[in-house]
Amino acid sequence: MGATLAATSVGITARVLADLGRTASVEGRIILGAAVIDDVLGLLVLAVVSGLIRNADAGRSLDAGSIAIIVGKALLFLAGAVLLGRWLSRRAFGSAARG
Repeated sequence: MGATLAATSVGITARVLADLGRTASVEGRIILGAAVIDDVLGLLVLAVVSGLIRNADAGRSLDAGSIAIIVGKALLFLAGAVLLGRWLSRRAFGSAARG
């Protein structure tokens, strides 16, 4: 249950900082960076807990190799999402600016 509650809302943090006019400040960038890192770590914990439950249901134990594979898949997904998101957002914003 705790793993599911680990993620925070970066959107709320960003909105509060924007309302205060502090988004571009050094402090604002540190807060947002820390919030994103916290969310990524929370998602990794959730992935490991999910793998633990899946292995327990299958009657297997979760060893270090399984955890490494789960974390690797999660990091690979995150990297792919960031790269694809950057590529798609450039196209979408460019198209919206022309239209």
